[in-house]
Amino acid sequence: MEIQEQFNKYFETVAELHKLGYEKFRVCAYISPNGMGYRCWLTAKQNTWKECGLFCDTADHELAILTHNCNLPWDYSDMTPHENAVHIIEEFRELSRFALGRDPEYVEWFKLALEECHKGHYIYAFAEYSNALRDGYTPLTMVSGSGLPLPPVGDCDTQTMY
Repeated sequence: MEIQEQFNKYFETVAELHKLGYEKFRVCAYISPNGMGYRCWLTAKQNTWKECGLFCDTADHELAILTHNCNLPWDYSDMTPHENAVHIIEEFRELSRFALGRDPEYVEWFKLALEECHKGHYIYAFAEYSNALRDGYTPLTMVSGSGLPLPPVGDCDTQTMY
């Protein structure tokens, strides 16, 4: 699967989770230190920072799925976003339990992220020279100096860096 297709399917899967009533699923991504990898956590609102909803506390790996370059831990190349979403709900029951519920502000914000994804621009919290918390906006790959507004804040008081 081509990398852009892979990223699009991943983001579409998150949008599908939202449609299925799991609106508290959130994406927290960053660029690896060498700039070669896109690391993306799929987690629940309770795990994202109160100060900035792009960051998550990853101490409890039962409540976060780390994906490198949007690779889910199974072959999803022949699966639809809906099939992927159902698989996540079934495979990660504890995480899904925390993600079930309404979060309309995040869902609306994520639609903007999905639109940018389809243009080849991917959200991230930080990279070598950018940091959403410091800069006050959500950086996008292949876009310099601006990005999306910050997403709604989360519920997590523990704010440790990856």
